[in-house]
Amino acid sequence: MAKLVMNTYLAVDLESAWDEKLYGDHRAFDRKPNRRATAVDRITAAAVFEFTVGDHGEVSTGAVSLWNQHQW
Repeated sequence: MAKLVMNTYLAVDLESAWDEKLYGDHRAFDRKPNRRATAVDRITAAAVFEFTVGDHGEVSTGAVSLWNQHQW
């Protein structure tokens, strides 16, 4: 009897926006000019999507979780 293997994954999507105050705070310890680091973005929305891929390539979906800054 063949054993079926299910591989479950999470896909994450983040939406962000430039934040001038975070940029100023970041520059306090990293003086490189005009550096656009992730540390200076504010997360405005996020989504997590669960899906599973079976041995034969079949895909099944699971939970979806969403968040945005207006719900915080």
